[in-house]
Amino acid sequence: MKSLLFTFTLGISVCSWANQDLLHLSIHAKSQHSSYSAWEQDQLNPTQLITELARASIRKKTKDHLCKDLLSLSSAELAHFADGIESNLLLQTFACYEQLNQRIDAYYTRKNIPLSNGDRFGPATTKTLEAAEGLRVVDADLSSGEIALTFDDGPHGTRTPKLLEILKNENLKVNFFTVGQNAQRHHQIIKDAAKAGHIIGNHSWDHPDMRRLDTKDALAQIHRTFDLLHRLLGSIHLFFRFPYGAHTSSLRNGLDRTKTFEFFWNIDTWDWKYPDPDFLLDYALKQVDQAGKGVVLFHDIQRQTIAIMPEFLRELKRRGYKPVLLVSETHDQVPLFQ
Repeated sequence: MKSLLFTFTLGISVCSWANQDLLHLSIHAKSQHSSYSAWEQDQLNPTQLITELARASIRKKTKDHLCKDLLSLSSAELAHFADGIESNLLLQTFACYEQLNQRIDAYYTRKNIPLSNGDRFGPATTKTLEAAEGLRVVDADLSSGEIALTFDDGPHGTRTPKLLEILKNENLKVNFFTVGQNAQRHHQIIKDAAKAGHIIGNHSWDHPDMRRLDTKDALAQIHRTFDLLHRLLGSIHLFFRFPYGAHTSSLRNGLDRTKTFEFFWNIDTWDWKYPDPDFLLDYALKQVDQAGKGVVLFHDIQRQTIAIMPEFLRELKRRGYKPVLLVSETHDQVPLFQ
């Protein structure tokens, strides 16, 4: 796979069959990945691949060939490339751009029947975390049937507002772990989420694998994001989640010195991996049922996550689960991370 892409990125002639080959290699490669971090770095990641295909097609004046190859994909296959297509400035110059997005939108449009007030999943009960009882949060010591929903990597300019509307309809408050540069770009969404009663945590500034950073630089990312949240919201909860859950002992010590809670999870929905909403809904519910309680990991930047959320919450309600919002004391100052 790497040799194919290496040849491709050098600018050697790319014909129609090569486009299709690379597209299907990308789909297959994602199915083999068990690491979100590794997949984001993979050259076959859809965002990187679509950019390279578009650039080569423009250079070779074969834009119509790439359009034909993308449109030949099934809706489920095309959904794999949704982010790479939607955000791609090069692809916006292609004649098929609108048609591709229309097909993707149709794929993710689901029949979401609003719940009556009596059937809403919320409101969530609150559980206050105390630093004296431990700073590591995995299942939050919840009781059987209790579920804390957490959403990472946002805010996204369009998907997070959709999620906030769904949560409002469900009278439900959740925990968000925001990436600083996204919060800076979409600061009003963060303010809206906090105003609605959601708890905003820190997920680093630009979502690196912090094991690869110098400890000082990694801690600076944590401080920078907390500082932004403090300026936007006035006060902060010292809640932090490592990108990919990847940490070092030095970074953990830095969190401990400032009495910052380190969040992990015990229920992983793998929503980054599964673009098919039907499959994701079934998979996520199975993970919840297997654990029976705890902290659920989703990503509000994922289109499929937003698509399934009304049905997911409805099914949690039907199965008797109870939502929990994790909170702590608020802080009016940002501690020094060093």
